[in-house]
Amino acid sequence: MKKQLEVFVIFIIICLANCMSISALTITNENEKIPAYLDTITVDDEGDGDFLNLQSAIEESDPGTTINVYSGNYEETSTIQINIADLTIVGINYELGAGGDSGPPIIIGNSNGDVINISSDNISISGLGITNSGFDFINLDAAIHIHSNNNHIDGNYLAGSYYAISIHDGNDNEISNNIIELNQMDGIFMYNSDNNSISLNTIINNGFQGIYLYDCEDNFLYKNILKLNDKNGIHFFDLCTGNIVYQNTIESNSVNGIKLTTNNIGNVIIDNVIKSNGWSGIQIQFSNSNLITKNEIDSNMYDGILAGELADSDGNMITGNNISYNSEQGIRFGISSNDNIVYHNNFIHNSALDYGSNTWDNDYPAGGNYWTFHSGDDDDNDGIIDTPYDIPGGENQDRYPFVQSLIPPEKPRRPSGLIVGETGKEYSYTSSTTDINGDQIQYGWDWDGDLRVDFWSDFYESGETCTATHSWNEKGTYLIYVIAMDIRGIESDWSEPLPISIPRIKNSPLSSFEKFSELFPNLFQLIQRVIYL
Repeated sequence: MKKQLEVFVIFIIICLANCMSISALTITNENEKIPAYLDTITVDDEGDGDFLNLQSAIEESDPGTTINVYSGNYEETSTIQINIADLTIVGINYELGAGGDSGPPIIIGNSNGDVINISSDNISISGLGITNSGFDFINLDAAIHIHSNNNHIDGNYLAGSYYAISIHDGNDNEISNNIIELNQMDGIFMYNSDNNSISLNTIINNGFQGIYLYDCEDNFLYKNILKLNDKNGIHFFDLCTGNIVYQNTIESNSVNGIKLTTNNIGNVIIDNVIKSNGWSGIQIQFSNSNLITKNEIDSNMYDGILAGELADSDGNMITGNNISYNSEQGIRFGISSNDNIVYHNNFIHNSALDYGSNTWDNDYPAGGNYWTFHSGDDDDNDGIIDTPYDIPGGENQDRYPFVQSLIPPEKPRRPSGLIVGETGKEYSYTSSTTDINGDQIQYGWDWDGDLRVDFWSDFYESGETCTATHSWNEKGTYLIYVIAMDIRGIESDWSEPLPISIPRIKNSPLSSFEKFSELFPNLFQLIQRVIYL
């Protein structure tokens, strides 16, 4: 009987608290229309939906509305303005009525200004074809022009505009799974925009860069295909800091695969395929302290990496790359390049040229690089050739060149552990991998998904499971990665990520109790006495 009473009382408290939440929301909005969060409206160009065009549907929407746009060609007379937050716009590959339309709906601009301009936050656009923007360079005319935050542009076809997507003063946006081709300027142009994710897009045959970033910080460029663009695959221009370029395919662009020009500091270029570009795989000019690691830099028409030919490029780290079959040098440092560090790279049928003052190894026993064109004795069997490799161009040497090409440990298993947690609590995670040489392995853990090691473990035997613990102090969603490093400091690829959510729990029983006790303290005390009789 007591147990039944407890359950009943708790149920009543929760119901009352939730009712109070609903009541408070109603009172707060008593002079406004309550948002229709579940509303869905339809657009069909032949009149079989709620509206004939997208702009009319937007103007009649509330925050939270979903707008389904059905097959058809939608010729716009002016820029579509999205200035209502929290809208979801979905292209439906289906004829709504009795007409003969098929395929994804196509939004056709009138060659003047943007096709779609997004000035409000939390907009989702998917499944549309968008074309025919204006051609104004000053205003960055685009198929989609974003100057707001937390928007999602996913699964669209963007062709035949000036820019496909321009992001100006926009943060925390996600641009993914789009096909972006045959635009006159850049596929994606970003200015003064931070913490955006650009992933899984195919960006090909555009008139300038595939992706252009100007004064942008902490953006994540992941698994995009950037091919056959008329300038560079990716261009960082001026004041770009902390951006990560990870696992992209950057191929056959007319100039460079990746170019960094003017004051770009602390960017990470990791685990990309950069090949067959018309000039260099990576060109660095007046950009310092960037990390270039674990890339395949292959068969570019000039150098694999070119740095400091025109302006200072100092303090960059180039490690763990396979640099092969580039037509000129594997790496070329101009006279303005100094204090760069180069080690643990495989130079396959490539040499280097260094007119500056740079370091080509990581001391002994970590060693330097492997060079196809250098051989010699290894009398002490430490895997390092006894005679240094002289770098052409100056007096620099790789003092500890390797006998054989460097093979890193296998990529570690995706971390295992809890994926939902609470702030301030410590959780354990495990991973393991093997080393082809049987060397001991040290594990580097990245707790916040920026592909930078936050904690190095002790050394483990090859194949032994590593356990590490961590706690998070702020609520949010994080990605956990792990990397392996052998006793020479040769690093594996990063593991696949494990997401963990440290949630903000809303309307939980606990929060309901707290609301109830604050509003009705005397009644709450009485109920407590009943429960604990």
